[in-house]
Amino acid sequence: MSLRAFLCSMLLASLILLPGCETMSSFIRADGTLDCQALYARRCSQCHALYAPSDYTDKEWVSKVNRYGPRAGIAPEYRPALITWLQRSN
Repeated sequence: MSLRAFLCSMLLASLILLPGCETMSSFIRADGTLDCQALYARRCSQCHALYAPSDYTDKEWVSKVNRYGPRAGIAPEYRPALITWLQRSN
């Protein structure tokens, strides 16, 4: 691969991946609480259409968030709050 082709592919990859590189701190409100709705909307919709909280039981949400949270880039310390928000919203 030529240097030019490599640089072009790196530029293209960065343009595709940068929108998903939002830091977890961007989901923290001014009062220090986690904006779970924004976190869910932004991170989970990267891979699929959003599900209504009522689409799954409380137990299913625990399983879903713990299984797919790492893939969505949801930090482990924020997963319990997201699960609680989803369960309270269903």
